[in-house]
Amino acid sequence: MALKSREKIMIGAALLIGVVLGFDQFLTQPEKKEAAALQKQVQEFNEKLASVTVSLAGINQTKIRVEEKRKEKEALTGRIPDDRQLGMVLDRLGIESQTKKIELIQMNFSEKTEGGPKEEKGGPRQGLFKKVILDVDLASDFGAIGPCLENLSSLPIFLEIEKVDIRRKEEIFPKLLVTIQQTLHISVIPNQPGTRP
Repeated sequence: MALKSREKIMIGAALLIGVVLGFDQFLTQPEKKEAAALQKQVQEFNEKLASVTVSLAGINQTKIRVEEKRKEKEALTGRIPDDRQLGMVLDRLGIESQTKKIELIQMNFSEKTEGGPKEEKGGPRQGLFKKVILDVDLASDFGAIGPCLENLSSLPIFLEIEKVDIRRKEEIFPKLLVTIQQTLHISVIPNQPGTRP
């Protein structure tokens, strides 16, 4: 039986549609699914990479803080937490007055019991502490003030220089009046003979 041209066109169109659908079903759809799966994997890897990057940043910050604390601990090694601190400050002031011709005009100190030195200074935090505030008035040349303060700060004690006031005073001119307020943190062991709270 001979097919009419219209039937041939319909059969040809049906075959063409079948080939296109088969091509789409067997070749294009699997590739699309594979591409979607790969896209999902890439997104998951990017999320994991972002979380790992954040973790690494946190680890790097922690490493930096640990290194800072280690250096701070090394700097505090050998510092004296007891009553010898006041004697060391007085000895240093005596040496400064002899070598740099600094005159000690007046010195006052007061003490109070406290919890301990500030944590950021790295001082000891256990037990009770005396906070000794030492006010010193000196007559000094301008050039000797900086080295004197540097030498006081380098003592192996828990010392904070709170305030430095430099004024010109006619009675001691050409020297300057230098007022230094220092805070010493001295540990006090309770119920031990020979220690004052």
